[in-house]
Amino acid sequence: MSTLTDKQAARLEFLKEPMDDYYRHPLIGIPSRLRVKKIFQELGNLKGKKLLDVGCEAGYITIQLAIKGALVTGIDLIKEPIESLQNTLKSQPKKIQQRIKLQVAAAAKLPFRAKTFDIILATEVIEHITKLNDFIAGAYRV
Repeated sequence: MSTLTDKQAARLEFLKEPMDDYYRHPLIGIPSRLRVKKIFQELGNLKGKKLLDVGCEAGYITIQLAIKGALVTGIDLIKEPIESLQNTLKSQPKKIQQRIKLQVAAAAKLPFRAKTFDIILATEVIEHITKLNDFIAGAYRV
């Protein structure tokens, strides 16, 4: 049985902090909202595209992707954000709910078959991935 170091435990606590308020804050969230707008411009037409949202957290981007027609699988390392997002989705229209699948998974060990997705999106998460080479190889594979 492995135990967490103090640094690992602190990191997990940080990751449990919801980012939802960050995106929605009138001032602090401005750069993120602009970044998300640019991401959507770059992605273009998402209708019917299979998209993996790595580090989906509170679902701000996940839900927007589904609204734009993508079939989204959102993953996060921590179960609390996934559970919170599942509750948030209950208030969304059924067609949006049906376009989103959620699961707890590590970015460095993507549990999907080869060529499952058309697009892999990892916003504000790359810097938190400790095994970046494993993530990049997995993202290329799926």
